[in-house]
Amino acid sequence: MKIKKLLLMILLLPGLIISCGKQDKEKEKLNKYNEYVKFYNDLRTGKMSKFYNTYIENFSDNDLNFKEPNEKEISLIVTLGTEIKYFSKRTEEIEKIIKKNPEIKEVEEYLTVFLNTLKNEKSVMNEIVNYYKNGEYKKDNFKKGKKLHLKYSENTKKSEEKYIIFKENMEIYMKNYKEESLQLLMNKGEKSQYYMIKFINDTDKFLEKLYESEEGEFPEEDLENLKKLNMSMKETYQKWIEIDKKSIENEKYNVDDYIKFRENSKEIKDMSDSIVKLIEEKSDEIYPQSHKFNEMYEKFINTYNETINKK
Repeated sequence: MKIKKLLLMILLLPGLIISCGKQDKEKEKLNKYNEYVKFYNDLRTGKMSKFYNTYIENFSDNDLNFKEPNEKEISLIVTLGTEIKYFSKRTEEIEKIIKKNPEIKEVEEYLTVFLNTLKNEKSVMNEIVNYYKNGEYKKDNFKKGKKLHLKYSENTKKSEEKYIIFKENMEIYMKNYKEESLQLLMNKGEKSQYYMIKFINDTDKFLEKLYESEEGEFPEEDLENLKKLNMSMKETYQKWIEIDKKSIENEKYNVDDYIKFRENSKEIKDMSDSIVKLIEEKSDEIYPQSHKFNEMYEKFINTYNETINKK
């Protein structure tokens, strides 16, 4: 089994919010980008999936076919109106963002199609809630409920297909935008954010290489590449910790928050060292430690996004 398959459910790392002092003409694009990142993060963390998870768990069998619910299970679904409102609110907010200038065609083409499937999905959610809330299932012995189940299943399948396409293109755009921002930060001499983002970028590359492995085994060439990526992380970390408080203040960061976040990066760096050592030793611990590394890094990125939002 590939490590990346073993860790499939935990490898969906949050998108990175960017703040790099762009000129006014670029700020609107930056704002749109960050809104799309927040929406992407909402999707990957399950904030948009609470209705789906509750419905599937209580109204489906193991093959996802309709399962006649009991009264307790019905009561769970009819109380999810708030979740549908949140689902609707977020999709409407993003639709408004898309209409603003400038265009980000690389993302918006696929995001628009995905949002259309979500609107259809929301419509069926409301039908399901109303059907059970009004007690119609008692009159028709779940006849319409079975049809709604099929309709909902078909809509969620379409949404998932379009989500995958949006996700793939969004991740490409985030990667490219991050690279562009790094270059801009270097040109402007904004080292506090430059080395922070570069460390994250280096870690991303390390993880990508790590999860390419078959059966947790690395040919000599791949191991050497992983070591190089690990070394790049350490070199960036060393330059990052040399950034002084005055530079941090000049870039308008909360110094205490910034330094605390930077201190947490040592744990990430040390863990990457441990991963490389485990691979060299051909240890079975590579699986649980890769899992731990991924969870640790996800928290690290979430903290980064919180730090940027305070700036």
